[in-house]
Amino acid sequence: EVYDFLFEDEIDYDKDIVFVKEIIDSRNYKEPVTILDLGCGTGTHAIKFAKAGFNVIGIDISESMIKRAVKKAKNENVNIEFLVQDMRKINIPREIDCAVSFFGSFAYLLTDNDLKDFFNGLNKCLRKEGLLIIDLVNREGTSKGHFLKWRLKEKGNKIVIRKLWSQNSSDIRFRY
Repeated sequence: EVYDFLFEDEIDYDKDIVFVKEIIDSRNYKEPVTILDLGCGTGTHAIKFAKAGFNVIGIDISESMIKRAVKKAKNENVNIEFLVQDMRKINIPREIDCAVSFFGSFAYLLTDNDLKDFFNGLNKCLRKEGLLIIDLVNREGTSKGHFLKWRLKEKGNKIVIRKLWSQNSSDIRFRY
């Protein structure tokens, strides 16, 4: 719940969907197109893809995120398969047309073996002419000033104070 609250004004989800849809449309894939949302979190992108007419599978390593995603999808009346899976151990039993990784989740693959395992797993389910679209957070690009501030966000009885980026390390810190 805090995750959705924290990022609801930070990410232009609709813009991401339009961007991916334009790329997919240019490929003339046979419909319905299946998208794998890697590191799907609470499912916001996955839900928007489903509403745009895609078949969607969402995976995340966090069981609590997947539980929230399932609840949100049910509330939005969309059918999405959500699975608790580590991106390094992708096990999707059918072919997908496109895999997407938004909001820096790809950056959690830290070692050569992590990357090797990720690509090996993806290779088993991604169709031959399939797409992999990755959104990367660029530390150098974001540490030049506009991410070096604290933000306060309030809604009802929830208050989040967030330091958007720490210049001395590559982690994002949260305080509640």
